[in-house]
Amino acid sequence: MTLDKIVVPKLEMELFGEKWNCEFKLRNFAVLRNTFNISEHQLLTGLMDKKLEFIAYGIWASTIVFAPFDAADPLKVERTMDLEKILELSLAELQAATDQVVKAMEAYLPKPKPQDIAKAEAKKKPVEAATKKAAKKKKSMK
Repeated sequence: MTLDKIVVPKLEMELFGEKWNCEFKLRNFAVLRNTFNISEHQLLTGLMDKKLEFIAYGIWASTIVFAPFDAADPLKVERTMDLEKILELSLAELQAATDQVVKAMEAYLPKPKPQDIAKAEAKKKPVEAATKKAAKKKKSMK
């Protein structure tokens, strides 16, 4: 597959009376790491664990507006969303924003190959069977 065939959807969110593009490109991750010392792995793990501070960092990082590209300063930021305002969102507002961030993160992550999915499923089946067997055994012992 060539890079030309990869299609990344355009995602937007509306927060604080503005529309923001929601994306995770290399520059977004680099600015997040430089600003808050949070790696892409930490962010992804925090989002999966539904940790509120990482949700806020994810919203912030995915909405960075970069200045026109300059090779001398490729991470130059034009503006960002106010992190304090993000942290003051209600849970309902946060959920709506989080849904967009998760969609953006998924869109920018590499898609697993069908054979990798099949391998993961095959590994999961013996574990599920053993868990069910242990649960039945535990019930019969009572």
